[in-house]
Amino acid sequence: MVSLQDAIKEPTLDTTITAAIKSGFKPEIEREKKHPKVWHEAEASGRILVPKNGPKSAILRQIARSLKGKRGREGDIGRKSPGR
Repeated sequence: MVSLQDAIKEPTLDTTITAAIKSGFKPEIEREKKHPKVWHEAEASGRILVPKNGPKSAILRQIARSLKGKRGREGDIGRKSPGR
């Protein structure tokens, strides 16, 4: 749902919350929720819910771009490293 150009490596719950707020959303935070794939990893827990005021893909892109701006280029996954 997010292009490689807009993606970052390993976003944390807190940075995602900050990006959602900066994007103009009022996220509902559920820190105790876990994805079944990583149920055993404490640092991989949590989710945010945002009011749906448009297409899900547009909301994700908006938050992703805010995350990308916050992290800068070091979090890029869509770019090849020099020497590749």
